[in-house]
Amino acid sequence: MRKYIFKLALLLGIAVVSSTAYAQDDSKFGDDPDQCKRDLSEYIEFVKQKSYKDAYPAWRRLYVNCPQSSKSIFINGPKIVSYFIDNAKDEAVKKAWLDTLMQVYDKRIEFFGEKGNVLGRKGNDLYAYDKSRTEEAYQYMGESIKLCGNNAQAAVLQNYMMASADLYKDKKIDAGQVVQDFSTASDAITVLISEEQKEKTVETYKKVEENIGKIFIGTGAGSCDVLIGHFTPKFEANPKDVELLNTITKYLNKSDCTDSQLFFDASVNLYEVEPSSQSAYNIAKMALKKNQLSKASEFYQKAIEMEENDEIKAQYYYELAVVSAGSPSASRSYALKAASLKSGWGDPYILIGKLYASSSASCGDDKFHQSAVFWAAVDKFNYAKSIDGNVAAEANKLIAQYKAYFPGKEDAFAYNITEGSDIKIECWINETTKARFE
Repeated sequence: MRKYIFKLALLLGIAVVSSTAYAQDDSKFGDDPDQCKRDLSEYIEFVKQKSYKDAYPAWRRLYVNCPQSSKSIFINGPKIVSYFIDNAKDEAVKKAWLDTLMQVYDKRIEFFGEKGNVLGRKGNDLYAYDKSRTEEAYQYMGESIKLCGNNAQAAVLQNYMMASADLYKDKKIDAGQVVQDFSTASDAITVLISEEQKEKTVETYKKVEENIGKIFIGTGAGSCDVLIGHFTPKFEANPKDVELLNTITKYLNKSDCTDSQLFFDASVNLYEVEPSSQSAYNIAKMALKKNQLSKASEFYQKAIEMEENDEIKAQYYYELAVVSAGSPSASRSYALKAASLKSGWGDPYILIGKLYASSSASCGDDKFHQSAVFWAAVDKFNYAKSIDGNVAAEANKLIAQYKAYFPGKEDAFAYNITEGSDIKIECWINETTKARFE
């Protein structure tokens, strides 16, 4: 196989160009300047037409005989070589062309410098073409980011994070390294966004920023302590930066780190500088975790006022109903609003049934009428499962639990109540139900 690859390399016509040889020849056009200039003109015309196969012979002669004649040889070289990689039918041929591509990048660095930029491109291509060499590509991209600093390529940053995730999955790097990679990539893309003037490019960079975050969250490597440690210094340096605040709350929320002080502080600041349904909701959730029910209720209502999506608004109403359970009438009102915004949702009716059941002792002047409240509660559980199969198991469990508290026939007889009779449940419930005996 080695002999085959070697012969193939010879057939491809790619020879290692010695930099020392050119030290003896000051002419950048090589030994045959006229031929070199003709080849430059010829290959460029084919590249313009994207006829990479036709461009290859002239380009090959340039690469071997006068590589320093034009930087374009190494700018366009990857396009030409990639054509042959993409069209290779045999895996060995494909690998030989890939080795050639890597050599093209090395020679570009040797003759024209720009090591950071070129290593990024080299790493990108290697990662795209051969996942078995991910670790090697990761090293190239990492060095590129280090060398380029604030001028790192957005595509390199995204692929670097992807390679980091792959290596973590394969147990070749640990969680701490993944977090460091995320910090490196996210810091760099933040700089690119802040310094870019073109709106379309900014949009592209923001998409890359979002992708980097998704890749990182997907690894599962970021614990709350790690994320908080990463974002706290940034927050302290720019506590009113809207984009940073959005990023902090988004990542902490996705990683279930919403009980942290950083999440609360970032949410409050975000609401102050850019009030939104999401920022108000974040504050409501934090207040709830701190058992500050009044504050939680206040910000749930603010979130509802600003939210335009009915399904999200329904969720907010439902959570507000849960928070307001100490005031059952208000809680029921919020639950019904939630149900009206999201059809076929049984949870609000499960909650209302529980509210009814918990009010039995206070609804009715005697044991019979207090027990009759459970008929109304079970009505809600039955309705919930009739519209939403997802709550059927819970509804059936609650029905079985509360049937045990139904009034008996003897007790009902004293009030002239028989099977199927209508009976009004008084107090805040104020509903009519039917008598049934189990």
